[in-house]
Amino acid sequence: MRPLRLVVSAFGPYAGRTELNMEQLGRRGLYLITGDTGAGKTTLFDAITYALYGEPSGGNRDASMLRSQYAAPDTPTEVELTFSYSGQIYRVRRNPEYQRPARRGGGMTLQRAEAELYYPDGRVCTRTREVTAEVTRIIGLDRDQFCRIAMIAQGEFLKLLLATTEERKNIFRQIFQTKPYQLLQERLKAESGALADQCGQMQSSIRQYAAGLVCPPEHPLTARLEAAARELPPLAELLALADQLLAEDETALQVLNETRQRTAQALQEANTRLGQARQLAQTRADRDACQAKLPAAREELARCRAALQQAQATLPRREELAAKAESIRAQLPRYAELEQARAARDKRAAALADKQARIAARTQTLNGEQARLQAEQAERDGLRDSAVELEKLRAQAGELDRRRRELEDLNDRLDGCRRAKKEHARAAEAYVQAQQAAEAAQTAYMRLNRAFLDEQAGILAAGLRPGQPCPVCGATEHPCPASAGEQAPTEAQVEQARNAARQAQENASRASSAAADRNATLTALQQEARARCQELLGSDDPARAVALLAQARQTAAKQADRLAADTRAQKTRLARLQTLETSLPAREESCRRLTAELDTLTREREALTAEKAAGEEAVTRLEQGLDFSGRQAAEQAIARLLEEKNRLQAGQEQAEQACRTAQTTCDTLTGQLQQAEAQLAQAPALDLAVQEEACRRLAAEQAGQDKAAAELSARLTNNRRQRDGIQRQGEGLAETETRWQWVRALSNTANGNLPGREKIMLETWVQTAFFDRIVARANTRFMVMSGGQYELARRAQADNNRSQTGLELDVIDHYNGSRRSVRSLSGGESFQASLCLALGLADEIQSAAGGIRLESMFVDEGFGSLDEEALRQALRALEDLTEGDRLVGIISHVTELKDRIDRQIRVTKDRTGGSRLELIV
Repeated sequence: MRPLRLVVSAFGPYAGRTELNMEQLGRRGLYLITGDTGAGKTTLFDAITYALYGEPSGGNRDASMLRSQYAAPDTPTEVELTFSYSGQIYRVRRNPEYQRPARRGGGMTLQRAEAELYYPDGRVCTRTREVTAEVTRIIGLDRDQFCRIAMIAQGEFLKLLLATTEERKNIFRQIFQTKPYQLLQERLKAESGALADQCGQMQSSIRQYAAGLVCPPEHPLTARLEAAARELPPLAELLALADQLLAEDETALQVLNETRQRTAQALQEANTRLGQARQLAQTRADRDACQAKLPAAREELARCRAALQQAQATLPRREELAAKAESIRAQLPRYAELEQARAARDKRAAALADKQARIAARTQTLNGEQARLQAEQAERDGLRDSAVELEKLRAQAGELDRRRRELEDLNDRLDGCRRAKKEHARAAEAYVQAQQAAEAAQTAYMRLNRAFLDEQAGILAAGLRPGQPCPVCGATEHPCPASAGEQAPTEAQVEQARNAARQAQENASRASSAAADRNATLTALQQEARARCQELLGSDDPARAVALLAQARQTAAKQADRLAADTRAQKTRLARLQTLETSLPAREESCRRLTAELDTLTREREALTAEKAAGEEAVTRLEQGLDFSGRQAAEQAIARLLEEKNRLQAGQEQAEQACRTAQTTCDTLTGQLQQAEAQLAQAPALDLAVQEEACRRLAAEQAGQDKAAAELSARLTNNRRQRDGIQRQGEGLAETETRWQWVRALSNTANGNLPGREKIMLETWVQTAFFDRIVARANTRFMVMSGGQYELARRAQADNNRSQTGLELDVIDHYNGSRRSVRSLSGGESFQASLCLALGLADEIQSAAGGIRLESMFVDEGFGSLDEEALRQALRALEDLTEGDRLVGIISHVTELKDRIDRQIRVTKDRTGGSRLELIV
């Protein structure tokens, strides 16, 4: 990759647009980038790196910090780089994110970061990330690789020279991507630790299982079990101990179960005998109970038979009650006819009462309607003049409204006069200020122009060059050129002051015209306002006009309120008249209709009165010959008669049922007594107390045996579970310990922790291969720079076996045959060694990146520590880098380099802020 043309705008210390044509430096050789400290020498490489990758070269600079603090607000911040690669020319342009003036509305707005990559065939890539990816693909290097190859910075490569093994390991990890080896080391170490923990957990689990084995305190194996819980014995020994406990407990449980079976059989036989004894006792109790109950049952049977005879004697009374009920039931149809007659009579009475109420209501309504009709007719006669009065009020309101509009117009004119007066005052004040500013600007311009004319000799002398003719005298030699004063203004400053004075004068002229226009407008408005005041108020005095206008407007407002109230009253009267004209015919028709309805209701009332009298006669005729007042009373009498008959009948049935129950009780007690006597005669003789004592004794023996069997079974279950756990964990422990041994060996090897061996990690061992090649490449230049005295060598062994090693660096002194640490080199020797090491690292990175070759490099500072001979040898080594069309730029302010290197890029600070470039070839 070779830079051809670099354009920066408002970037770093470069305030304006600065263009650097790097093709003029040639295709190979050395060139110098020199200038004042902080002028922006390294910024050129930052600009190249930012154009390619969107980030500057230094790690302490962010893309958001790249905008120049000296740039004008409207100057865009951007970098454009034209470069060639493999014979093809590419152009890339970028700008960072920064604040710029808004194109519309004023203020500032955010300019987003943008990027453009132009291909040789005319295609364009426009997304920032895609541009970075494409540049990386074209060049074959990412940003970090490019900065380490293309930019050899003194601080960075001196850090690499004096670094320890651990520091170099971190540097090489980033450069040569050895992070996977470090991850493998950490993974092996973590897995070894995890397996060790797992083994410890399994051993602890086996101890817990061993502690869980139980036996009686007096057992001979108790001491061995306690010892196994404290210190874990071999697995086979522990399993044999558990098997011995299990065998003994299984034999004891078998013997105990046989004893339990015999006890259970004896208890079953005793329970059978106890049941027989209890049954005999219950039979004797049942016999005695039957003998006690039988006399009372026989007495109850006799009483029930006497009650049945009394109930059978009520039969004649039941027959009499039934006959009376049937006689009353035969008269029920006549009661139904009576109720129909009464209902018809009551219906006519209700209809007559309704007619009477309707007649009273209609009479009251008719009287009210007639009274309202008379009142509304009188009100209508009093409202007939409302329409004429309303028209008069409307005419007065129109005249008053015209008067108020004229007064409002006059008020607006007076307000316009006041506003115009204020605007004229502001315009006059602006004119005074503009005139003062114009005079001040003219004075400043005259002062600068006079100073500029006074310093012309010094300004012309500043542009003189040896061998070039003077523009005044023509001489090519300039022994005593004039010098300009420190405060001498430039021609640009004079021109700027002249433009400012001219602009200020134009502003004053415009302000004067604006004040005159405001004065003319004010005069015209005041004349029109006086004429209207005279016409409406009778006075053109401006002092009295405001008070007279306010009084006139107040009077007009009061008159308008009074007319509005009168108009509303007349409108209300007119609306009421219209309402009455509409409602009176309906009211008259309502009175006529109510009179006709009242006549009809009176005739219907007379007819209903006659029908009611006929109904009363029919009811009186039907009531004769009946014993009850109505059908409901007759039915209630029938119900009472039948209820008494049924009660007597139920008493007989209850007496019959009681006799049957008493007879059944006597028969049952007699049979039970006979059966009990027969059973007692045939049963064996058994003592209940003796049988109960035997059962209690056998039950206690069985409970004790069951408890012992349960304890023995629980111990067996627990010991089997513990024994299975010991065997399971023991098998897992053996497998885990086998894996842990070989994983631990791998981890110790990869992490450099083998006892008595050198502490070299796997990642460090891989990095030594790169480091050896870097040192070999560095020595080809270091031998030249040091005149064959020094050679770098990687230290093969560490000072001790306790610290990590493998990347330590020594220097071999061929003058005295010694080998020592690179930290013993002097400042100039350290610069030579670190520069060679950095160049060797750059060569190795290019080789690791696929043999990519950069046709341009930069070396930043460090030459000030070299003597003349060392400087010559360093330049010779750097000239070797330029073989094969490579261009090497040295960034330095050392004076000797300015004399030795002809092609230069000079960076100079301007007094007005910012920096500028000058290319010398």
